[in-house]
Amino acid sequence: MVSLSPLPVIHQTSIMQPPPHPKPSMYGGSTDPSGKLDSVDEHRDHRNQVAVLWDGQVSAVIMKPAGLATQAPNDLPCLEQIVRQDFLTRSQYLAFPHRLDRPVSGLILVAFQKRAARLLSSQFESRKIEKRYVAWVEGEVQNETVEWTDHLVKLPNQAKASVARSQDPGAKLAQTRMKLVHYDAKLDCSLLELHPITGRMHQLRVQAASRGHCILGDSLYGNCSRLSDGRADLLRLLREPDSPEARNPSSKIPGNQLTEDQQSKTSYGSPSSDWIALRAESLAFFDPRNAQAVTVTAEKRWSELIL
Repeated sequence: MVSLSPLPVIHQTSIMQPPPHPKPSMYGGSTDPSGKLDSVDEHRDHRNQVAVLWDGQVSAVIMKPAGLATQAPNDLPCLEQIVRQDFLTRSQYLAFPHRLDRPVSGLILVAFQKRAARLLSSQFESRKIEKRYVAWVEGEVQNETVEWTDHLVKLPNQAKASVARSQDPGAKLAQTRMKLVHYDAKLDCSLLELHPITGRMHQLRVQAASRGHCILGDSLYGNCSRLSDGRADLLRLLREPDSPEARNPSSKIPGNQLTEDQQSKTSYGSPSSDWIALRAESLAFFDPRNAQAVTVTAEKRWSELIL
């Protein structure tokens, strides 16, 4: 791991605004009777949450909202469509040197030049890029600092991975440095800082769940049927830290007062929600223009929202 020189934290510089009128389906939204595409309103909501946190001309760091895929086929709404539209006058070329899972929010690098994409990809391959995630997980994590080491394998015909033996076919080494930031005894959940050394499919989600600490809201790797009111409130606060509803518990509707149909559709109480408590909060890399060290950190860090 290369040590990066400390730089002042770079915060949000500009926010992508939605167009006055929705574009055709290539920019998201649809009247497709098949229902395969998201609604225009939902796509516009995602646009409002996409922000440029650092702009290096040939590359940029973008804030991706949860619930939005990095890339998607067949004109399905995704981050690539939004970024391509907003940077259309700069370059026809666009590439992501890495990706974030759809239910994960946070910082992602994008390149607008082939050379920049190649240099950034090389940094990922040589592990020169430092990534810091934060996650709220179930239960009390005992170790304050530890390195998680596993071998993971992708399950056949599934968008899912699992822990495997090192000798199993397709097994790949997965390493993550974990630090305990805070334990909330009332909610019985822990806030972790995670530094992935390798980049395997669903690495952080699988490693946390395999240790009995599923990431909140992650129904793919957890066994929860429904989040408690307290944990649902926590997810609401993390996703919308400035909303009055998130800050005022008395304004929230307890989960046990919702109908079964409402429970299946709620964005926070239901583990089927396309959002989990995992966020890429910081990226440290070398600017492909001049090899200068850059550190970009998201605003409103989750550790600052601890009640």
